[in-house]
Amino acid sequence: MAATIGPKASLRAITMFENRIAFTRAEVGTYYHSRVPKLTQRGRQWRGPCPLHRGDGLNFSVDSETGGWYCFSHCGRGGSLLDLEMALGSADFRTAFAAVCAIVGRPAPSADRQTRHEWRAILEGEQREKQERLDTFHFAEAAKVISANVLEERGPCDEVAGLIEELRTNPRKVYRYWLNHDPKTTSAFVAAGRLLEFGRQANLLDVVENMAGEEHRNGS
Repeated sequence: MAATIGPKASLRAITMFENRIAFTRAEVGTYYHSRVPKLTQRGRQWRGPCPLHRGDGLNFSVDSETGGWYCFSHCGRGGSLLDLEMALGSADFRTAFAAVCAIVGRPAPSADRQTRHEWRAILEGEQREKQERLDTFHFAEAAKVISANVLEERGPCDEVAGLIEELRTNPRKVYRYWLNHDPKTTSAFVAAGRLLEFGRQANLLDVVENMAGEEHRNGS
């Protein structure tokens, strides 16, 4: 069975990829022994510190059969074994899938040998990757505007200036850090970035319409 998500990730099967890519219990154990070695057994679950926000408590839960995980602390989210690899390595779906296969000793299927389920799962992963790139863009746009306003109101601040520079050079790293540590604020920034983009598009449309009207008046 494929990995599960949500607070009950280790108790019920809510599949991320509709059972399209599944790993055996042995493969799940091999992967987590490599990536999160401090996990301890608690019945069917493994518990330990979250590798994403690098917590100290036993707030990271893993289903030992499916590989589904959930962080009950700062992250407040979960996903499949592949989702974890994507988050840990800041990798796209294909790269994460190949990395997991290498860790568990499973040959990564070539394009001409992929099953229909694997192919569909990879397409879904690429769609999620595309959405993450878009969310990263919106997050960065809003964060840069807000940070610039803070500098204008409060004066020079090395921390804020450093954040603006990092948003310019590595926005995905900043986005994923905030997503892991403060998902609510991250979602608010993404929404604000969408509004900013919508406002720019609306302003551009006004400019184009005004130019068209001016040309029409001059032509007449």
